Amino acid sequence: MIEYCHPLDRVCGLKYCLTKKYLNYQFKPSPENFIVEEEVDRSLLQLRSERARYLVLLVNKKGVDTLYVARELADKFNVSVGSIKFLGLKDRDSHSTQFFFINDSVIDIDLKVGEVIAESNKYRVKVVGYTDFRPTQELLIGNKFKVLIDDVSLLNEVRQLLSELTSKGLPAYYGYQRFGTIRYNTHLLGKYLVRGDLSSFINELAFSIYPRESLESMSSRVEREFSLKSRLVYEAKLMRLVKRRDLSKATKLLERRVKRLFIEAYLAFLYNNALNKYISVHGLTSDGEICVMGALCTNGVEYYEDVVAIESLNIHELAKALGSLGIRGWLRRVQMKLLEPKAYVEGGKLVVEFRLTKGMYASVVLRELFKHNYTP
Repeated sequence: MIEYCHPLDRVCGLKYCLTKKYLNYQFKPSPENFIVEEEVDRSLLQLRSERARYLVLLVNKKGVDTLYVARELADKFNVSVGSIKFLGLKDRDSHSTQFFFINDSVIDIDLKVGEVIAESNKYRVKVVGYTDFRPTQELLIGNKFKVLIDDVSLLNEVRQLLSELTSKGLPAYYGYQRFGTIRYNTHLLGKYLVRGDLSSFINELAFSIYPRESLESMSSRVEREFSLKSRLVYEAKLMRLVKRRDLSKATKLLERRVKRLFIEAYLAFLYNNALNKYISVHGLTSDGEICVMGALCTNGVEYYEDVVAIESLNIHELAKALGSLGIRGWLRRVQMKLLEPKAYVEGGKLVVEFRLTKGMYASVVLRELFKHNYTP
């Protein structure tokens, strides 16, 4: 293992890489070169054509994130966004397919298998069936990734790197997109929610400016004027409360899963730093596990002591705060493995394929392949 610092590493808590080697190729994920396919356990899903507890949809999207499509479907069916279920967030800068689930009781029309119920230049939503199985993480197997590279002369170099990454494994870091790559602050928002620091939460959400934002967004934050028709929907709603001096409802503006997203981003930041400590002590072991912090999960708590102290907390205070928010914690392996990696040339492109189990991040693999040539 070597220490390496990508520009976002310090923000997100990533420290180690497997090798100094990297591809001399500038890579920035986009819907044209980064393809993601969600894989589910179809034996559990047990799709059928007649109506059942949940309607199951296959969403094919380009250039928009998962929550964008969820809001579009909520508007279409006149239901709350919270009633649109999915197994994981897929990045905006990708061409991805994933499953959505809607409780059939809120659907007042018959929908047939194979029917396309929503379509635009950004997404396509097709009915794939119905199921009685509740959509939980138990359904999710992982994701299959395909990376397209213009320079086919890198084929042998890519194969050698893939072989090394596959045989030795990688640190099971939470990747850059978990923290945001334009406004890399989801963990900070989570931190303020955990602490109950409403003032800092509001300032970070609405008014903090990040250099990769659009000029339009920066201007809105400086002028403290947001439009509900812009992408800054939460900021616009928040400003209404600020102007009415009714800040007690600020966090209620967020969907439950968005608040959970922020809190879990903070836990991911703490985990990444705890993983760094683990690696410095033990190296990257194949059977090691550390808890992602929660009220009931304390495995590997000793690796958290320094980072929690830096956050001006202690383990007991943090566990108590997480317990009040319903966060129990969960075990996470310290090593991630590439499954079925391959590299080949097709249609004038170098294609890199691999699979990852659920909870593992392709951006960690891309960081290893491209190092400073990778722009998340």
